[in-house]
Amino acid sequence: MRVCGTLGSRYFPVALVGVVLLLRMSAAAAAAEEKVLFSFQKYPASIPYSALVFDAAGNLYATTGFGGLSSCEEGCGTVFKLSPSSSGWDFTVLYEFSGVPSDGSRPFGQLVFDAVGNLYGATATGGIANFGTVFELSPSADESWTETVVYKFAGGLDGEGPSASPILDAAGNLYGMTAQGGSFKHGMVYELIRQSNGEWSKKTIYSFTGGTDGSRPLGPLVFDAAGNLYGEASEGGFVASRSCPSGCGTVFKLTPIANGEWNLDVLYSFHDTPDGAVPLGGLTFDSAHSLYGVTQGGGSHSFGTIFRVSPNSDGSWSESVLHTFNGPNGNDAESALLFDGVGNLYGTTARGGANGNVFELSRLADGSWVETVLHAFTGGADGAEPTDSLIFDSAGNLYATASSGGEYGSGVVFEITP
Repeated sequence: MRVCGTLGSRYFPVALVGVVLLLRMSAAAAAAEEKVLFSFQKYPASIPYSALVFDAAGNLYATTGFGGLSSCEEGCGTVFKLSPSSSGWDFTVLYEFSGVPSDGSRPFGQLVFDAVGNLYGATATGGIANFGTVFELSPSADESWTETVVYKFAGGLDGEGPSASPILDAAGNLYGMTAQGGSFKHGMVYELIRQSNGEWSKKTIYSFTGGTDGSRPLGPLVFDAAGNLYGEASEGGFVASRSCPSGCGTVFKLTPIANGEWNLDVLYSFHDTPDGAVPLGGLTFDSAHSLYGVTQGGGSHSFGTIFRVSPNSDGSWSESVLHTFNGPNGNDAESALLFDGVGNLYGTTARGGANGNVFELSRLADGSWVETVLHAFTGGADGAEPTDSLIFDSAGNLYATASSGGEYGSGVVFEITP
């Protein structure tokens, strides 16, 4: 099915983003304008919880958690494509999930491209006994797409509920996390290795204990240049509080060691106040190898924080709170942050104000940071509750999804023009 969205212009891949964004000044943010590119209905696709990704031709790809085939209540979810055209944006459903046991359902995470144009993602449920899957979508010359289930989680020791889409290493292997399961039932980190015959094998590289190392890892992983993995556990850690009795969460590093094993180091454990609680959404590196992220709650006002975890010369790491949300300026941040070329940070909150917002965080000369709300969602036609990360096009415009609101109340794809 092909549906036309609202008027838009041609956009290009993000390879040139850094060059363009070096010319941007943060003062332009105050004049930001939001435009809805597409409004979802219950059919053929609805409720996008996924960040968008560009291909080389300027098309956008993402998932919806609902819609598609009716074998699940309200549909099992879809993968979709938005293509810019002279009349607007053309919407195409590339795949409709069917649920247990054939493939999967509820694809909530961002998609990732490999070097030859295949897409990979995860479904939180479906597959064997409804424990989730990792899937591949491959394009054909006739513009159709074929889905292959890379792995079906079996629950228990094998893991269950992949919490975010996997990431690729240079060899084409996939790495991700499940929120539950593993040796101690508190989630685990897995690797999927492509074999010479095209099949995939799974290896558990770490199981969380639910103690000081963390529990319920919910965001995507990120590699550094040396091949170490970094991520967040939304619970566990050294500190518990009344609002997070199971621990307020951790930032961790996984380092490969001999014989294919990995060692986990906790870089930081959250305390709820004043630093935040429930880190999720993923981490972002700066050029100095510091990590930036958000917490869903905690902080001075209990509405969450933006934080930085930085390496010290002795090998330890230190945490700094860059910004504390107070409700009107943000609440319930769930997405990874995005840098522009001059060091400003961009992100979303699902409930900033009443219906969520898009914000910019700019660093001042004295080292402090100031937030500017670029768009506060009304909950009407403009959308509501953006829960995932932003991306740039080559002109410095921002794109993302909002999981509700819009013309039909089932979410939107939107653009923010500075």
